Amino acid sequence: MNNSNRHHFEIRVSGAVALLSVWLTAVALAVFLLVPKQPAAHADASSPLSQMAEVLRIGLSRRLRGLIALALVSLAAALVLRGLWAGPWLMQVKGLSRVEAGNELGLFTLALIVGPLCIGIFDRKFGRRREMLAVTSFLAAFLLLLMAAGAPNFPVSELFGVAMMPPQYDLLLFVLIGFAVSAQPLLYGMTRQLIDAQNAGKALSAINLAFFLGAALMQSATGVVAALYGLPAVLLFMAAVLMLGTSMFLIYTSPAATVR
Repeated sequence: MNNSNRHHFEIRVSGAVALLSVWLTAVALAVFLLVPKQPAAHADASSPLSQMAEVLRIGLSRRLRGLIALALVSLAAALVLRGLWAGPWLMQVKGLSRVEAGNELGLFTLALIVGPLCIGIFDRKFGRRREMLAVTSFLAAFLLLLMAAGAPNFPVSELFGVAMMPPQYDLLLFVLIGFAVSAQPLLYGMTRQLIDAQNAGKALSAINLAFFLGAALMQSATGVVAALYGLPAVLLFMAAVLMLGTSMFLIYTSPAATVR
């Protein structure tokens, strides 16, 4: 990048930052002026340390154990695939350029944006949150298995008699995975159904903690798997972990388990 182009780029970035700052200031001012101030319905005067301990206690309770198990792997599968391994998979295994890989990941991202809207519409119309979470999570794991199986000398490639499945195959799977993993926000709704109002905030905090802790653990674990066994093994590992978390979710949220 020459000096002239760099200068224009810096001007654009500065303008975008300034515009974002103005927008955030306007939003903060609108919240301050328009949102009514209301006292907390269930004020908690305990120390932050004791509140943190209570969040962990609620999260590990039998009632939430299944939801925590799924939260640990569901967001992790989406974030780690989208942010860490999808690009190397498309460029190193499928031979795409950076731009071509970015175009596929752009559609994957679009599916992650549109997916929650579709899941929300389905949830309002039919309910069945437990079944929806289980089906979509198992589906996402199956799609990851199919993606891994499309690598060179893997079963799907050999089935179709090709060296490896084309990038369009991966694009379809990325979009379907994006829609499948979009059901994870339903965990928040299930949490509100299972926990009384006084502890709802702590229970939701436990779910949030599981979401991001799981992403961190998945990132570290898949790095080791990739170094030892390669990128197809990463997808297989993520699918296996997702199936394990979903199985635990079904076990702990079964009617027999919730009445104990």
